[in-house]
Amino acid sequence: MSPDTMRTVNKIKENLSEITAITKETRHIPDESGLSEFAKDVARKVGSAANYLTRSDINTMSRDTIRLCRQYPAQSIATAMALGFLMGRMRRT
Repeated sequence: MSPDTMRTVNKIKENLSEITAITKETRHIPDESGLSEFAKDVARKVGSAANYLTRSDINTMSRDTIRLCRQYPAQSIATAMALGFLMGRMRRT
């Protein structure tokens, strides 16, 4: 794995850890609008993503991505198109 890829993966891990910590701080806020439940759900999912990135290497992530693409081909194509569009837009600016 290239050094640039490792730096990117490590930066993503750090960002997810920070988001998890911030979101967990909001868990104790009770409200009637469902915002605290939403924050709890986001914290669980971000924490789960951070754990996955921490325990997985690039080969595991690659195998999982291929498995998901085979399981959900239409959604995979739509996601790839959307990401390609967004990356193209970001590159222009």
